[in-house]
Amino acid sequence: MKNNKNLIFSFLKTVEKVSDKLPNPFFLFLILALFTIILSVIFSLIGTSVVHPVTNETIVVKSILSLEGLREVLTSAVKNFINFPPLGVVLATMFGIIIAEKSGLFEATLKYTISKVPDNLVVFTIVFVSVNSSLIADAGLIVVPPLAGLTYRAIGKNPLAGVITSFAAINGGFSANLLITALDPLLSGLTHQAAQTIDSSYNVYPTANYYFMIVSTFLVAIVCTIVNNRIVEPRLGKYKPDLGSDDIIESTFTIHKKALLYSYLLFFAILVIIAVLSIPENAFFRDDNGELTYLFKSIIPIIILLFFFPGLVYGKISGTIKSSSDIVEMLNSGMGTMASYIVIAFAAGQFLHYFNWSELDMIIAVKGAGFISNIGLSGLPLFLTFLVFSMLLNLSISSASAKWAILAPVFVPMFMILGITPEATQLVYRIGDSTTNMITPLLPYFPLLIVFAQKFKKDVSMGELISSLLPFSIALFVAWTLLLGIWYLFSFQIGPNVSFFLR
Repeated sequence: MKNNKNLIFSFLKTVEKVSDKLPNPFFLFLILALFTIILSVIFSLIGTSVVHPVTNETIVVKSILSLEGLREVLTSAVKNFINFPPLGVVLATMFGIIIAEKSGLFEATLKYTISKVPDNLVVFTIVFVSVNSSLIADAGLIVVPPLAGLTYRAIGKNPLAGVITSFAAINGGFSANLLITALDPLLSGLTHQAAQTIDSSYNVYPTANYYFMIVSTFLVAIVCTIVNNRIVEPRLGKYKPDLGSDDIIESTFTIHKKALLYSYLLFFAILVIIAVLSIPENAFFRDDNGELTYLFKSIIPIIILLFFFPGLVYGKISGTIKSSSDIVEMLNSGMGTMASYIVIAFAAGQFLHYFNWSELDMIIAVKGAGFISNIGLSGLPLFLTFLVFSMLLNLSISSASAKWAILAPVFVPMFMILGITPEATQLVYRIGDSTTNMITPLLPYFPLLIVFAQKFKKDVSMGELISSLLPFSIALFVAWTLLLGIWYLFSFQIGPNVSFFLR
């Protein structure tokens, strides 16, 4: 066993050394942008094209060095930066998180909670909460990892391991949850549309994968906990705070119980108001079809309210906030730590736009799908091939819904002809997409991981982060593949009245 662990650590050390040779993320995205420009020119010259699976439109690669392309580069630069997917979400959410953190609310909450949870369940609890944070969509990636780091530090563990493990659990379990999330109706809607090209009476519901995803929630939590305990924490070692860092919290910190009580009374009062505005049939947050569309679209302002005002109450009662100037000073200090993220976001925004505008993303997806459909596999081997393909495609297109919009019209009908339900096809895709989320270089939230990690270790390297995330990806692939195989062989239902095989 010890030899196996040494072998794993040696492999991860090699991965870290190779990854450390990568340039700073800002320059990495600029290099990727340049590489995209070169590829667009090459594939444009040889006339590479595909037929869109939905519109039947012929799509050709567009050269970024063409007249049209150069105009696009110059005129869209600012728009690419502003529209970088998580930029606005991250910065807006931080307004609430900063006040809750700087006022002492987070620290008090963590110390109080830890005192109530058995020591041997603290890590699993953090991981389990991280997995289920997909209930608040991408906001979970902003809120939970820094909290996990603070919790690890409070119980004497390496906070860097907490940030990394939480980040891996959120991304790895993004499709897994005890409840239906915003992703379920989004993916099932695309699956429904694709299924009706074969059977116009076939309906796919948001609960399509619900049973499997409930079990997956516990699977992901257990796997991530084991990887954290056996590999990540031992490898990162004992925490050594950076001298002079504002990360070092004095041991004299005490919980102001009155402030904590009133903060959470306000917190739960806001939740009650949200419930009142969501649950009734014609509630404020429901659309004309009765769906909670406006609730999901309002999740960021709601999260700001849930953290800002309870944090304000805690600060006022505990004395950490004495005037409005203190609030502004806290916000200035907290937002200052986001400077490196904003710099990276500029370069990343340019690269993502070039990649999408040139149609390289569509070419990769459709060409890959065509290859899978032509190799003549069936049953479980076909499922596993599709799973691996989804994993690899995730390395170039990070958006789950964007990929499925391309793949569903191809694979759902193809699998239906082979007797496989659309829901099962969607399920396999979700596993593949989730497995490589945390190691996807193009994940818009990866730069945010760097920012969170630097709170606890200023000189943290890309190699250290990537090599620590890789074991989670590998372990989840193995565990999820085994679960999928068992589910398939025993023909368990993957959702209400839904199985792998068409009746």
